[in-house]
Parts: sequence; structure tokens; C-alpha cells
Amino acid sequence: MAFTLRKHQSDMLQICKEILDGKKPGRIIASVKPGGGKSALPVILADSLIPAAADRLLWIVPRNALKYQGEEEFTEAHWRTPHRIRAAVNDPDPCRGLQGYITTYQAVGQNPAVHLEEIRRHKYILFLDEPHHVGTGSEWETALAEIVKAAWLCVFASGTFSRGDGNKIAFLDYAGLYVDLEDTPETRVIEYSIEQGLKDQAILPYKFKMLDGDAKWEEKGVEKSSKISTKNEKLSSRALFTALRTEYAYQLLDASILQWQKDCNDYLEQAESRAVSPAHEMPKLLVVSPDIDHARSYLAHIKAMYHYPARIATSDDTAKARRNIESFKKGDLHILVTVAMAYEGLSVKPVSVIAALTGIRSIPWLEQMFARGNRIWGSWKKHCTIFLPNDIRIIKAINIIKSEQLVAIGEQREAQGERDPDFIPEGESEPWINPLNSNADHHQEYTPDLSFITPSTQEEILKKEIRNIKEHVLSGKSQGAQLIATKIFYKRARLVCDKTLDLMTLPELTKVWMKLREYYL
Repeated sequence: MAFTLRKHQSDMLQICKEILDGKKPGRIIASVKPGGGKSALPVILADSLIPAAADRLLWIVPRNALKYQGEEEFTEAHWRTPHRIRAAVNDPDPCRGLQGYITTYQAVGQNPAVHLEEIRRHKYILFLDEPHHVGTGSEWETALAEIVKAAWLCVFASGTFSRGDGNKIAFLDYAGLYVDLEDTPETRVIEYSIEQGLKDQAILPYKFKMLDGDAKWEEKGVEKSSKISTKNEKLSSRALFTALRTEYAYQLLDASILQWQKDCNDYLEQAESRAVSPAHEMPKLLVVSPDIDHARSYLAHIKAMYHYPARIATSDDTAKARRNIESFKKGDLHILVTVAMAYEGLSVKPVSVIAALTGIRSIPWLEQMFARGNRIWGSWKKHCTIFLPNDIRIIKAINIIKSEQLVAIGEQREAQGERDPDFIPEGESEPWINPLNSNADHHQEYTPDLSFITPSTQEEILKKEIRNIKEHVLSGKSQGAQLIATKIFYKRARLVCDKTLDLMTLPELTKVWMKLREYYL
């Protein structure tokens, strides 16, 4: 291979050479943090071992998006491999003359006999991708058990060798609470940490921006309120649930869009200096919603307030979601709103901002979501900015991720306590409370940072934002009502600063913008 390999990739190549020398282990475990290039490992295995030692490769993934992505990996020019695999479901002849096939755990679970018969006919390399989806005692474990036994070589590869529900991962040995990642006579272990990825400049660090806020809800007929950042975890959880379904969510979303606009401006300035056409390489924004209904609301907000051609990808419309993801990956779509599809399989290098409007606090899930933005993409992208609620559980999670993996992120607030491994499904937490309203704090570090551009451009951005708020206020009103609403709008603006927009200073425009958001959004 002419392509320069990362450490875990060269380690896999070395193991393949040892196998050809007659030193085949019973299995290989590859712990490769998200974004590190794990999808190259099946290519290396196939290139090195087929047909010299093995016949075919079966690659099993958790999602259809990963299935098509894996099929494409073998066509990447830098691998220069003659091998090809095809995406299959439960076909009686899955390879169709190629060197292997890729399918999902769900497909195997539906008809394991088809795959077992195929794997018994040939010497198969079985590559189980993200096997933490297969819990002990699960139906998928039952479906895979004989297939794992029949494989010539088993490879377990994941970016997160842990499960949020406390159950163990099937087929793997544990050392206490964690998967045993030590070499044994039967098991070879490959590891690639976030620290190594950053050192190799294979991935980018994260920059977290966390917004606090007030939330008010009704619980069993009693009205309650709290700040999201309260140290009382019970209250914090309820405040977060409320905030993600009321005004606060849109304020965090707006802050994310401002950052994305900054990234676009930075990129365009660089592109102009290089005299290239940059449209298809623009930075991208990923919005992660707590549920499908709110994903639709966030999408409507983006279109109404900013007029950007955003789209949605949720599990309720798989075919449409796949088309939208494809446009987000390779086309002119620059904002995508998702729910759980921000997990494995969504690899879009230009993602520079993530709006994490999710209540999930499972460490593996958060790692995977954050990693949607850690891909290297041009010289303009220095890090991925992630906007988050400032709740106690996310602070714990971020500090765990930072301390365990040495992620090069910005300074974080100190937090005490052990990690909470519980996985709270999106849209299902706090079902007994009725969210009323919320408001994000726009003070201290949360003041919009417009220092990335010239003062005159800053002024134009803020004036445009103020006019967008006015358009939102007037939308749907009759002509007479619009005249009244316009007078009230500017009266409220002048209460903050008694000048026209064109005569206001930058600090004055910022104060007016914030106050009008409090009134209307």
C-alpha cells in the first residue's frame, strides 16, 4: 500500500504478516477511537490475506449508512486494492464473484442461517464493526453465535467498547467492568487513542461551548423551576428536558448558527486568497435533536429565521434520510438536522459545528456524536465547536472523556463524581413533566463572538439578525397588525438604545439584538 498508514493500521498489517507466517490468533480486537480510520482495517485484512490465506471477508455493521460507506472504502484510490465487496442483505449468493460482502446486524438477526451457510462454505474473515451493539443474552448474540464460531478469523473493532445500558458486549472477555484489552495467546489487541490521533494529526480536537439557562415546568400539577446548571441532578435533568423542548433550544441553535457562519466566513476568506471555487467544500453544521418532532421544529426555525436550505434525516423516513445524508456528505447541503442518526456511519469531514440538543448522557453515545466533527478537512478547520447545555451530567461526561482520552479541548469547569453509565433514550426521559418555558443565559462566555471578522461586517451581521427577528414577528400578520407590530418592535429596540440601527455602535447593536431575542424568541 502506497498510502501512509496510521499506527493501528500498520499494527494490523503486521499481524497479517504474522498470520501468513503461520501465527494466526484466535481473534483480533481493534479499539480505535472514532475518526481514527477504523474502516481501513477490513481493506488491509482483505488485501493481505485474500487469497493467500483466507477466501472472503464478511463485514457486519450496525447501520445501513455504514454498510454503503464500507462498500465505498474499498474503492478509495489511495488503497489501490483490486479487492471489492458488495452491500448485501440476506442474499443466497452475497459476494456475487467479489471478495466479500457487507451487511448489518439487523439483517443477520433476521436470517442467520443464510450467513452461517455461506461462512461454512469458505474461509471467512469476520469483521464485527461496533460490536457493542450486540449485548450478552440478546437476540443478535444468538443469531451470531454459530457464525462467530465458524469464521476462520474474527475481528472485533469499535471506537467505544462499552454499552450505555450496563450490559456486557457479547463474545468478549471482561476485566472487571471493562472489556479486557490485553494480549493473550489467543487474542491480539490493537489500540488507537484520541491522544494518538491528535498527535498524528489524524483527527481534530473539540472546543466546547456550554450555555446555561432557566427552565420552568409543571410536575404533578405543581409549577417548578431551576437553572440547567444546578448541582441537584434531579432538578438539572428536568430543567434540561424542558429546555430542549422550549425557547432555550432555539437560542442554543442560534448560537451554533452564528459560529457556523463564522467558520464559513473564515473558509471563504482562505478560498478567496487561493483563487479557488469553494462552494462544495463549505463548512457544515450538524444539529442533533431530542426527538423527531423537535427535529422538524428546529428545521422550520432554521428555514424561517435564516432562509438556509437545511434538511432533516431521522429514522422515520429511511429512504429520504439516506438521500439527505448523501447531499450533506457530498453535495451542496450544509445544515442537517438529525436525531439518533448522528451516531456511527455519519462521516462528513466539513462538519465544523455540532448543536447538541440531546438529553442523552451515555459516554459511548456522546463520544460517537462528538466524533462526527473531528475529521480533518483543509487548513481552515482547526477544531470542531460543539454547543451543549451546561447541565451537571454533561460536565461529568466531558471531564471523563477529557481525562480518559486526553482530548485536546478548551478549559472546562471542574466537576466531581463518578460517571453515570445510564443510557436515557431520546424523547423518553422525564415523561411525567409538562415543559412550560425556558431562556438561555447570554452573559459571560456566551456573548456572541464576532471577533473573527472586520467591525463593519460584524455590524452588518447583527443588523441582519435584528431584521430577521422583525420578519419573524411580522410573519403571518395582516397589514394593519404588521404596522402596529413594527412600531412596537422599534420602540423596544430604542428602549435599549435610542438610535437607528445604522447609527448604533457594535456594543449597542449586540445589546439590542440580545434584548429583542428575549422579547420575541
